[in-house]
Amino acid sequence: MVALDSLLQQLDEEGQVSIFNTVCDLRHQRNFLVQSLKQYIFIYRALMEVAQFGDTELKISKCKSAVEKLRQRENGKDKCQMEEDFEKISRVIEDRKSFSVGGGEENKIKNRSDLVIPYDRNRVILTPVPGREHSTYINASFI
Repeated sequence: MVALDSLLQQLDEEGQVSIFNTVCDLRHQRNFLVQSLKQYIFIYRALMEVAQFGDTELKISKCKSAVEKLRQRENGKDKCQMEEDFEKISRVIEDRKSFSVGGGEENKIKNRSDLVIPYDRNRVILTPVPGREHSTYINASFI
């Protein structure tokens, strides 16, 4: 993908990127470059992965030796590199689970427990009541 290659080069050279500006500039040159929200989200996620984990590309011929290296424990460490990498990935996945609506001050009273709050992405949204702010929240999730 042209946009991703350009942004990776920008990240490498400058240590930062402007996704919006780069995509706008590229769209002036190529009208159909980034056409959908899914493509735009893909660019953000791919860049986030590179920024957090670096280049993780691996040739198949090096796979066995790479796995063996990941399983080795370095001196004084409790965990091998594979375990540390797994924890990093788990943190990224957990970060995507947002509880911002249910955890908001205006909705805390509606929760029986602070430990059971619906994810924003699958919460039940009530029909708004005119004149009542925050009336769309109920502590419930679609499964």
